[in-house]
Amino acid sequence: MNTLKHYWLKKFKCVCPAISHDERFKAIYARLVAKHGIKMKAAVVVQRKLLEMVYTIYKTGVAYDKDYFKKQDGGVTEQRLDAAAI
Repeated sequence: MNTLKHYWLKKFKCVCPAISHDERFKAIYARLVAKHGIKMKAAVVVQRKLLEMVYTIYKTGVAYDKDYFKKQDGGVTEQRLDAAAI
């Protein structure tokens, strides 16, 4: 049983900082915990969103911008990463 506990702690290690420091992920997590009452389920949803974001950044080559959704209304263009920077 102790091994299983450590497995889950390692698995969600990347999710905890995202939930506590990023306002968007914090709002998603709080909404799902309020709706379902299951914290692990909400953490899995945030983890999936992080994975989708990382995959999209990798495939498109667009640099991560924390304020992307705020700037999107202003018509900000995408900035591509240099091939040398990767």
